[in-house]
Order: sequence, then C-alpha cells, then structure tokens
Amino acid sequence: MLLLFVLGGAFAIGVDRAIDLVQTRAKCRAGEDLEASPWGIYFGVAVDLFSDGVIIGTGSIINPALGALLALGQVPADIPEGFATIATFKNKGIGRARRVLLSASFALPILLGTTIGYWAVRGQPDVVKFGLLAFTAGVLLTVAVEEIVVEAHQEEDSRWASLFLVGGFALFALLASYFE
Repeated sequence: MLLLFVLGGAFAIGVDRAIDLVQTRAKCRAGEDLEASPWGIYFGVAVDLFSDGVIIGTGSIINPALGALLALGQVPADIPEGFATIATFKNKGIGRARRVLLSASFALPILLGTTIGYWAVRGQPDVVKFGLLAFTAGVLLTVAVEEIVVEAHQEEDSRWASLFLVGGFALFALLASYFE
C-alpha cells in the first residue's frame, strides 16, 4: 500500500510535468503569455472531481458509511474549486447561460469516477481496493502540496519537496504499522 501511495505521488508529478511541457510549447508557438486559461483550470478541476469520485466509489465498496463520509468530505473542497473556475470564465467574458452549463457539467466527472471506482473494484480482493485508495491518495496529496507549497513559499519548483512529503507520509505509516 505504501509503495502505491508513493507511486501515486510520482504519477501526479509526472502528469504535472507533461502538462506543463505541452502547455508551454503550445502557448509559445501561438505567441500567448503563459497565464492559465479558463479551460485549463476547468479540465484540472474535472480531473480532480473524477479522482474524488474514484475514491468515493472505492470507499463505498469497503464500507457504505466510508463512501458517504468521503463524499461529504469532498464538498468543502469542491465547491470553492467550482466557483473559482466559473469566475475565471466570467472574467474572460463567457455568458451566464454557458457558465451555468459548465457548472452543471462538473457533476459528470465525479459521477463517472464514482461509477468506475465502484464497479472496477467490486468483488476484488481488499488489497486491490485499498491499493487504489492508496494510489489515489498519493496523487491527491501531491497535487494539493504542489499548489500549497508553491503559494506558501513562493518557490518556482516544489516537485521534489512534494515527493519527499509523500515519502515521509509513507515512512510514518510504515513505522506506525510496524509498532502497532
């Protein structure tokens, strides 16, 4: 489980690096500045909602109360993400009707992720269920830290610090399970 947690963190860093590379090349070719586009923010939130759904669906297989708790725990994080994304579209001059549709469309990735998380691990051994949760938790922790560390310390690149944080969590969990 710990290895999957760390691999989730490494996966998030790899995806982030690939996205940065593709966006930078595309914007440089188009002569645009490197400011985040509303669509980039939208798709980033959609991916986050999808991964939240996977966690909720998988947690529901383990214990329905866990699934409900995970779903409730996502609400405080997901509502501000949606508002910030839609506000970015408003600042770019996108009309109200289209913003409402975009806002409503955020239900799709979380429902899709929940469905996949539920049906993909249903009937699988516990190691698969907990492994998927560990991997996804590593992804989400790394993404959160990538954003928080950069803002908190005004550093340009926190990828190594993020990976060490995920490794520290894994080491703590290993030690806690060893001394249990």
